[in-house]
Amino acid sequence: MQRPGGAKNVMLRSFRSKMARNLEQKYQVDWKTPLGEGAYGKVYLAMNINTKENVALKKIDKRHTDTTVFQTETKALLEIHKNNGHPNICGLKDMYEDKSYYFLVFDLVPGGEMFEHLINYGAYSEADASRLMREVASALAFLHGINVVHADLKPENIMISSDKTSDGMIKIVDFGSAVSMSPDERTKKEGRKSFRATANGTTAYWSPERFNLDSLAGPPVDMWGVGVVLFIMLAGVHPYDLECNATDDDIAEKLLCEPNPPVQGYLDDISDSAVDLITRLLCPDPNRRLTADEMLEHPWVMGETALDTKITDSGRKLSRYERFRNQIEAGIFQAMVTPVEEMGSSTDIIKKAFDVFDEEGKGCITSNDIGNIVDEQNGDSNFSMRASMRNTKDMNFSEFSSLALNQLKYKHYKKNDVITRCGEIGDAMYFIRSGNVELLTESGAIVISLRTGEFFGEECILEEGKLRSLSALCATPVDVIEITRDDYNRFSSNSSGNRVLLETAFIAKTLANAKSLIRCCNNINRYRYQAGTIVYNEGSTGNSMYLLEEGKIDITVSGKKSFSLKAGEVFGEGALLSMSPRESTAVCVEDCTLSEIRGIDFLPVLESSPDTANALRDINRKRLFKIGVANAANRSFSLPNLRKAFDAVDENGDGYLNFKEISQVVLDLYPDYPQEEMEELMRSIDMNSDSEISFKEFEQIFKWCV
Repeated sequence: MQRPGGAKNVMLRSFRSKMARNLEQKYQVDWKTPLGEGAYGKVYLAMNINTKENVALKKIDKRHTDTTVFQTETKALLEIHKNNGHPNICGLKDMYEDKSYYFLVFDLVPGGEMFEHLINYGAYSEADASRLMREVASALAFLHGINVVHADLKPENIMISSDKTSDGMIKIVDFGSAVSMSPDERTKKEGRKSFRATANGTTAYWSPERFNLDSLAGPPVDMWGVGVVLFIMLAGVHPYDLECNATDDDIAEKLLCEPNPPVQGYLDDISDSAVDLITRLLCPDPNRRLTADEMLEHPWVMGETALDTKITDSGRKLSRYERFRNQIEAGIFQAMVTPVEEMGSSTDIIKKAFDVFDEEGKGCITSNDIGNIVDEQNGDSNFSMRASMRNTKDMNFSEFSSLALNQLKYKHYKKNDVITRCGEIGDAMYFIRSGNVELLTESGAIVISLRTGEFFGEECILEEGKLRSLSALCATPVDVIEITRDDYNRFSSNSSGNRVLLETAFIAKTLANAKSLIRCCNNINRYRYQAGTIVYNEGSTGNSMYLLEEGKIDITVSGKKSFSLKAGEVFGEGALLSMSPRESTAVCVEDCTLSEIRGIDFLPVLESSPDTANALRDINRKRLFKIGVANAANRSFSLPNLRKAFDAVDENGDGYLNFKEISQVVLDLYPDYPQEEMEELMRSIDMNSDSEISFKEFEQIFKWCV
């Protein structure tokens, strides 16, 4: 069999991807055992060699790529990929080609079709259905916001991400019937005399207007499909095939004669709110039919009115967690703040939090799991709390998701909505559950683009009365979780570690913002230096700062190494911002590529973002402290010997660093260091504001604040 080792990455041309150029450089594929076979090729299990993530690889013969279905699906998938995907859409991750085949890499969805789940497990409870429909509506709002209509929404195309029903997430699949075009393109195409829409999709899930082929499928088509799916989930039957024996022609005839769904006798046991939602989704008039954005705001979808009586003891099980609610919320917050390497754009932020609790992958959260998170938050073991939780029953993903989304504030925004504005007083931060957000300066310049799993606005949580320095604009439809200052204070009161995590995450992001601003400068000089080259000397005038593009830099004081810098980090900003001589020497220990930014060019840019200037000063103070610690411990910084470095500074051995001990570390190197700057340095490294530095804070400074 032909081996596709020479298949080239065609995502490179579309998106300037930095992924491997050849398929087998990045993916290990099991070519012997196909997962399945479709009309145009086979699907294989593959694994990303770097991240160890399992994916599905679809091998398609190029002889079939001139078909309408292939071109339709690829166009829609590339549009979704271009907009960074959505956690509830089975997204295209990569695309390769050789002379004979295309190789499409998708999210792996091992949980199977919802259709199979409905047969095997029966109709979902309203509470479960509400959570699942929230995910479907969120995905459709995203698709419609980027001008993509799925046009074949049915249970078979709504899959579950896990084979465990307890922790499965929705994944919408199969875009072979999709319509992907802008409103102008749609109008132009429909205006042609010879135009006739393609009769694609599945007749049993067509809306009444689909039978009139003088227009392309629009967003209302998908919403009708959602209504049919929801009816099946709650009633266990198709609304236009009540005896489960109708042909497509029978369904079409019934739908056109009586399009209103049968309520009496089939929806008697469900809530009035659920009936209202179904009837508004199955509205025969597409102009009056509920939109995805409106569906997300419906009280049943928001979980406010959905009944959970079909879940055995569900109310009692969740009520047992009432006394631990704050601890669970704090754990969710911790999971959302903690950086995750290689986090894909399809990762759901609530599922990420669930997986942090369920570290063993059991599909449920036990009392021990909660106890472990509480211990991690507080830095010790809370035996009394563990004892009181021993008889607590397990919580599955559906219950966890309901708890998280009912307690936390879940919000949906349309494309081009402004979530926060530059200059306003902020009292909340936001976690992006899906979509893309651009952070803009007052003049409208894009500082950074954020995607699923990232967050913004935390500076207004960390400092009361703080004015927002950037505006947040929705580049696509966006779902967020809003955390107010009151929420944060409640979380922090139950977790001494959450403020430290948020502080360090904020520092890392403001450093990223600084890098974006650096690239906005006009006169940037790039240099290549050989290993051994000194970039600047201790005591020299600091009129430039640098961005290390490639290589490695050692920072030394009096000839002794303090720590190293790697590609992507900035340095030399301290002397530039303070207008003082260099406090250290920077030397290339590998061949380096540097971008030099002169103060005369960079300082005016910083005026547009005072927060970034303050963040750079804050980073410089932490670096100064790190240099002092390295000097006091007589060793360079490295993670394995952090405890020894901490103990060398902790003169009284009480396990904490006080102001006197910290001051001595700095004054040993810089005897003339100003007292007021020393106080600012203390505030900078005292992340939980308790006037002493624990080893946990010390570790975070050395791990993240470079």
